[in-house]
Amino acid sequence: MDAAPSEDPVNVGMKVILPATVYGSPRSYSEAFQDAMSIVRQLGKPDVFITFTSNPKWPEIKSALNPGEVACDRPDLSYRVFKLKFTALMDGILKKEILGTVKAHTATIEYHNRGLPH
Repeated sequence: MDAAPSEDPVNVGMKVILPATVYGSPRSYSEAFQDAMSIVRQLGKPDVFITFTSNPKWPEIKSALNPGEVACDRPDLSYRVFKLKFTALMDGILKKEILGTVKAHTATIEYHNRGLPH
């Protein structure tokens, strides 16, 4: 019996194209971009662009850290505090209309070098 592989080892495996339902895949980013551009076509250019950045010195984060820990050691904690503050900000903008009536919005949460969301 011949134990040598019959195919070129460079071509081992199979090509997989992830669907748009897999968050972070190229197709999901493309779909999100197309959705945002559809909003722009219907309503015009955005009036406001807001960047909301997590701060590892927030008291809610610092008080929950164990001695010797820093915020990047606890991405779960950093995200929970960020999410609470982000939700409060969006509630103020969308429900309380602190910036006026909102016709449409999009939001993205990204993570950078030290694992903090913004």
